[in-house]
Amino acid sequence: MDYDDLIGHSFGSNGQYLIESKLGEGGMGVVVKALDVPAKRQVAIKFLRSEGMVDAETLSRFKNEGNRFGRFRHENIVRVHELGMVDGQLFIVTEYVGGRSLHAIIAKNGRFEPAEACRVVESVCSALSLAHSEGVVHRDLKPENIMIRDEDGAVKLLDFGIAKDLNSNTNITRAGTFVGTPAYSAPEQIRGDKVDGRTDIFALGVILYEMLAGEQAFAGQRTVEVLKATIQREPVPVEKLNKEVPGALSDILKWMITKDMKERPANCEIVRAELERIRTLLESGTAGHAIPRKSSRKGFFGKVMSLFGK
Repeated sequence: MDYDDLIGHSFGSNGQYLIESKLGEGGMGVVVKALDVPAKRQVAIKFLRSEGMVDAETLSRFKNEGNRFGRFRHENIVRVHELGMVDGQLFIVTEYVGGRSLHAIIAKNGRFEPAEACRVVESVCSALSLAHSEGVVHRDLKPENIMIRDEDGAVKLLDFGIAKDLNSNTNITRAGTFVGTPAYSAPEQIRGDKVDGRTDIFALGVILYEMLAGEQAFAGQRTVEVLKATIQREPVPVEKLNKEVPGALSDILKWMITKDMKERPANCEIVRAELERIRTLLESGTAGHAIPRKSSRKGFFGKVMSLFGK
């Protein structure tokens, strides 16, 4: 299908979507902006790339994105409206987010202010908390999958297309492979080990690092170098690259990207609450009072739990 030829034409089983423009394309397919004429709203439509034979794994991932995640209702998760197929073309219709991805913002503006970086990651943590409570791990968190809406600065998490449903009896990942983006994949994900919500916490920590440092935590000329760095090396401390990052923020970041998943924060709510605390201090100009994590994890855990009155 020539997607450029769709612009200005109707699409869908009842011709309800008027294609307006092409938004982008990637490994999974092509995304266009359209008007849902009956509903009088703008939407984004993702078409599954289908040159040649489409393997069962890709189809399973694509269907999961529409069927499983269409039930999610959260202000920070892009809403899925419909999954369908027309003339053999599988597509997903989602909420349209008029804004830019973190990737585009970092590419243009460089580093985020620490308080704003905290706000964005807090919102993603909130979205992930819902997904994790439903037994779903995103597994492909990256700056391209986090959007900031121009209208009000709202944060939107998208593309659960390769998410892992922990409640499913179907394993759509082939043995010996991992699904994700190398620069943001956790060590256990790279090794093909079992993943859970802490895998997303690692990826989110790598994203937070990039937002604060303006560069990737684990880089390399080739994919194998990135994977090796993720498993074996520690990144340059972010406070050395950005003097505005307070010790407490650097500390929670290091905790998020700990190599051993058992040593990371147990859930996204712990991360969200700590980032909210640090952001409040940053916005009030008292970030110096933010206590860094102690060398003892028990000590830090106790400090975090005090946020909840425990």
